[in-house]
Amino acid sequence: MSDSGTASQPRILTRRRFLVGLGAAALGGTGLYGYAYGPGRHHVVVVEHDVYIPDLPAAFNGFTIAQMSDFHFGPVAEAPIVDHAVDIVNAIQPSLTVLTGDFITADHHNNQNNLDAAARAAIALSRINGPRFASLGNHDTIDLQGVIKALVSRKIPVLRNARVALESKGERMWLAGVADICLDLPDPLKTLPEYTLNEPVILLGHAPDYVDDIVKVTKVHNRRCDLMLCGHTHGGQVNLPLVTRGMLPDWGKKYVQGPFQRESTLLYVNRGLGTIHLPIRFNAPPEITIFHLHA
Repeated sequence: MSDSGTASQPRILTRRRFLVGLGAAALGGTGLYGYAYGPGRHHVVVVEHDVYIPDLPAAFNGFTIAQMSDFHFGPVAEAPIVDHAVDIVNAIQPSLTVLTGDFITADHHNNQNNLDAAARAAIALSRINGPRFASLGNHDTIDLQGVIKALVSRKIPVLRNARVALESKGERMWLAGVADICLDLPDPLKTLPEYTLNEPVILLGHAPDYVDDIVKVTKVHNRRCDLMLCGHTHGGQVNLPLVTRGMLPDWGKKYVQGPFQRESTLLYVNRGLGTIHLPIRFNAPPEITIFHLHA
């Protein structure tokens, strides 16, 4: 979550910080700021969804995917929340864990801070047991290669306009990852395979509103995308009247949290684990999502 431009960034950030401050003041006025800073920010919720794919290969029936997103390592100490989330995921023992971007909070003035944050994020997430893959978010593009290097060094492969085959018992489905639309160069034609029966495609992204472009690509170019997993919005982070809508970032204003069926593609928007601007959450608890795949 944050702003997608650079020239207009100071104005937008100031407005968004004002709105977060307005939300904080409103919470303070009702005595709820302590909740937003404490339990509202630290109580990680596990959300489970059944996903039905008619031609899912039998070998993947019951396959489970854990999604975490928007870690935002940086000036705010998010490590305890992420450590707790990793413990939860390891206890669940999913078949696969996916990490959908914004590993850091971008520092536009000191790149060493970005590298340090990326290293801390990679170390924390390297404790995830089992296969894990990542896509990148808009904050990560502040030092794209630095973030990728940190993750890969901890055996967390990054899918950026790329895909890998997941194979079991002679059957397969695809896990793909597209570059973020906000500040990177997404290439969905390179990322998504041509439509093939019995070979479902799970796409990792970051900014959820990009799903509309993905759906167009699948229709016009005969590509396949059954499930697209995103973050970016933090679920609004501070859900209060007059505050939430103004806080939503570019490419995250239409699809804010939860599932959305877009023709043949199911989009899911995870609320993420970290925060931006102020370390508070209200009516938008940090989230781990577990997807159970069924034929």
